[in-house]
Amino acid sequence: MKNLLIGLLALGSISAFGSRPNLEVDFSALCVCNNGLSLSGPQYKEFCQDKKYSHFDLFATTSVGPNISLNPDFITEGEQFGSLYNWCTKNIADETLNPKCKLSFKSKGNVVWVDFYGSKASNNFTASLAHLPRNTKFEVRLIETTSGAKSKPALLFLR
Repeated sequence: MKNLLIGLLALGSISAFGSRPNLEVDFSALCVCNNGLSLSGPQYKEFCQDKKYSHFDLFATTSVGPNISLNPDFITEGEQFGSLYNWCTKNIADETLNPKCKLSFKSKGNVVWVDFYGSKASNNFTASLAHLPRNTKFEVRLIETTSGAKSKPALLFLR
């Protein structure tokens, strides 16, 4: 693994480690469920059927780039690759303590911050969107609050 990392650094495929990577998290899927119904389109109908909560919940899947997945700062003992969870929570040498991520929902210049819940070694998370306005298009990002590093944006229309 060490030789692979050295080779990728030499080729410019990944950046030098030591700071929290920016724009290395990409949303693969965003699904909003309410009372067992998909509010994100018919492709999520089956997924939402067993989610019988009476509030709007976001289920998200992300992918992380090589500056996270291959970065020793974000790989914990017993894991092969870095994860979104570690990008959001692990301290690295050049930053203040206690990193934390929040979801940013931006619409027409207004930003609403939302906490989310993920598990260790995972690139998936959930969040309650009960307090967000309906019939609104949002630009969604994950922001690590101590460094300001952020994900790539995704669009979400909340019906």
